[in-house]
Amino acid sequence: DALDAISEAKSGPRRSADAKEATAAFVRQFIEDREAGAIPGTPTGLAALDAVSGGMRAGELWVVGGQTSRGKSVLMTQIASEVISGKGRVAVFSLEMSVRDVTGRLATVFGNLDYNHITKPGEVITKEDLVRIRSTLTNLQELDFSVDVSSSQTIDHIATECGIIRDTEGPLAARRRGLRALLALQALVLDLDAARFALCALDLGVEPARLVLHLDQV
Repeated sequence: DALDAISEAKSGPRRSADAKEATAAFVRQFIEDREAGAIPGTPTGLAALDAVSGGMRAGELWVVGGQTSRGKSVLMTQIASEVISGKGRVAVFSLEMSVRDVTGRLATVFGNLDYNHITKPGEVITKEDLVRIRSTLTNLQELDFSVDVSSSQTIDHIATECGIIRDTEGPLAARRRGLRALLALQALVLDLDAARFALCALDLGVEPARLVLHLDQV
């Protein structure tokens, strides 16, 4: 089987670009980036990050790694909010948070709200706070984002859902995923036709043994 696969690959068309083709592709992209301005990609809303990266570009997969409870989800929420504010459509897939959690985090960013007022509404909240929360939620429901917290999400599930969103509502600007552990980064390199770029979180505090996951757990 291995020899057959090698023979088939050798008989197929060449997939690599030679020096001339690679240089021509670079020049085309360079001209596009120059014409796009200082931030050729989609801004993250974080000036220092945008200055280094040039923003998020089509076909890219960004992985945010860090220890548990160090702000990975907060960072991704801020970036997602920036994309949505720029009239982009975002799909959020999470295995950790509920729809309420994701929506609440987005509300705190868009309305500059105290997160404690979202998570613990029974505590002392002024009338002004309630007015701000109500106004923020009214505006939030008009924005272009979707949240999927289905259990046992697979790569095919995420790709299919993005395709459905694209066909029914229009192209996605970003696909954002919150995953506690990954089998391998290549497991997340999806067909990006349904989204311009993707974000995912990698919890570096997860024990190595827990990183050995089946694809249907990712």
